[in-house]
Amino acid sequence: MKKKTKETVIIGIGLVVLSLLLHYAHYLIFKDAHHTLIFLFADIAFIPMEVFFTTLIIDRLLEKREKNHFLEKLNMMIGLFYTEIGRAILTEFVKGDENIGELINSNICASNWDDNSCKKLKNEIKNRKFNLNITKINIDTIKNILSKNRDFLMNLIINENIHEHEEFTDMLMALLHVKEEIEARYCDKIQPFELDHLASDMAIAYKYLALEWCEYMNYLNKNYPRLFVRALIDNPFDDRDKKEKDKIYLVK
Repeated sequence: MKKKTKETVIIGIGLVVLSLLLHYAHYLIFKDAHHTLIFLFADIAFIPMEVFFTTLIIDRLLEKREKNHFLEKLNMMIGLFYTEIGRAILTEFVKGDENIGELINSNICASNWDDNSCKKLKNEIKNRKFNLNITKINIDTIKNILSKNRDFLMNLIINENIHEHEEFTDMLMALLHVKEEIEARYCDKIQPFELDHLASDMAIAYKYLALEWCEYMNYLNKNYPRLFVRALIDNPFDDRDKKEKDKIYLVK
């Protein structure tokens, strides 16, 4: 038996024994077994109702509140990630995506988002085969971004809140793997097969980044409309001129 479980059993037995002793003391003082038994069985009869209110209603309300608070903190960290490095890396990956039209023709550049459109887009991203032309990607830029923000990435990974979000954790691990592969392989004498390996690793990270970016945009749309407009203007998948996007989105 685990130590924590053993302690819980001991405490439970102790409380039951204490309750019986107090009822016995009540009988000794007042010499009234009839009313003592009435109070005892009344207390026992109330237990199911008490469990219902405390466990099924109050605890669930508190759990829901705690979960909402946790999700808010988690989304704030995800937003910080995309603000600091995620959007910049996505921008580089998009340059090497020769089939980017497949995503642009979806609603990844849509000005209006909702849960259904976000879910549909995420399914499209999950089923899409991501390939990158690494010759169009500035590997040095990605290397510098990841190296400069190494501590930031590590702090995110060891954060317990992040562990509850498996896809985001997988994305962070994929980016760290890309960083390690670039540092180990990328040099003036890099071989073609090594470039292919790097492109494959980047494609995996690219897919994770696109998935989480989609979810993040939906979160902004529902909770922070002004930040959502800014995110639309900085959308790494939208290659229209920034002035053009300003005219379209800043009127919102």
